[in-house]
Amino acid sequence: MGGVGRSLSALLGLLFFGAFSIPALSQQIVYDKFVKVTIPAGWSERRVWEMGEDRSLPLYNRQLEAAAFVFGMDHPLYPAGYIESLVKSRRLAHRLEVELNQWPAEATRYYAMITNGTTMRSTPQSVTVGPSFRPAEIQYLGTIKLHGARIELAQYTSSEEITPAFAEQYQMSAEFVHTRLQVLFGQATFEKSAGYAFLACRFTTAPDLQWIEPLLNSTVPVPSAEKSFAVQAERQRDLVSHAAAVAESPRYYHHALEAAAVIEPALAANPKDDNVLSLKAELLLEENNLNAAEETLRSALQNNPENERAHVVLAEVLAAKGNNTEAVAELAAARRLSPLYPDLDQIQARLRSRRMESSVAPPRP
Repeated sequence: MGGVGRSLSALLGLLFFGAFSIPALSQQIVYDKFVKVTIPAGWSERRVWEMGEDRSLPLYNRQLEAAAFVFGMDHPLYPAGYIESLVKSRRLAHRLEVELNQWPAEATRYYAMITNGTTMRSTPQSVTVGPSFRPAEIQYLGTIKLHGARIELAQYTSSEEITPAFAEQYQMSAEFVHTRLQVLFGQATFEKSAGYAFLACRFTTAPDLQWIEPLLNSTVPVPSAEKSFAVQAERQRDLVSHAAAVAESPRYYHHALEAAAVIEPALAANPKDDNVLSLKAELLLEENNLNAAEETLRSALQNNPENERAHVVLAEVLAAKGNNTEAVAELAAARRLSPLYPDLDQIQARLRSRRMESSVAPPRP
């Protein structure tokens, strides 16, 4: 694959998890190293999506079933006309089909709409195995100006409509039946060359730009007075991502010790980081230190009640302590926040089984 393909692959590979918000601020504001986003009404930061190795800000709008991933940069990633060339050559379609399968669980809704099984395609240069792309309409929308930014845009709309079966499978409300998928891909450049790239998706019967404009209008270069926050955000996210990778990787024989060594600096930098607290609690659960794990998770949820991972781990801790009723309630909270959270059904079945076993167990002598 040439340099152009690698560049787009790198960008889309980055556009999936996130950055760190400053909990002390009253406004919902998130940073990466180069951009600041004041989150508009209806949108929220998806903290759990941030535990990856990329550099993007993950945002979600539950009412619209929309997701957006913003990637700040100190200079334009693409030269003028590059996005237009992607659309006309259909390379954008090919990269999307390969990269969207890396999205977090909620975003599998979008991935499912533009895939159709697994196929193999070959060229003289490479062989690609993966989902096939069902093109409906890919358009170059040109350039718009918003809040001091020049934004070059491309748009994809799906050929298939949401069916009742699809809506049920992907936990979508009935109002989205017969809608189509709209994907926006673009790059914004500010006056002094800094900017951002973004990928945004929603389901709609009438594709337009009005739904994404509030978010784009709220994305600005990091002001000079706030650059320390941005640097801290970048470092904090890096520490959390590395700790998560170490804790979950079988390559590390002493992964708990390795992860703990990374978690402590992250926790010292921001004691209220709910992702760090959740990771620490998982290690405490692994060590069977249930009381400390529960206390840590309750702190995480006090700081961010919408951290579904913390709800799931707390359910497992409570179940291990024999508090099955509260455990089931925590899983229900996680399901409300993230209906597609990985393995949620299996975890719930396991806790239900434990609950049934405890209800029929003979009393201890």
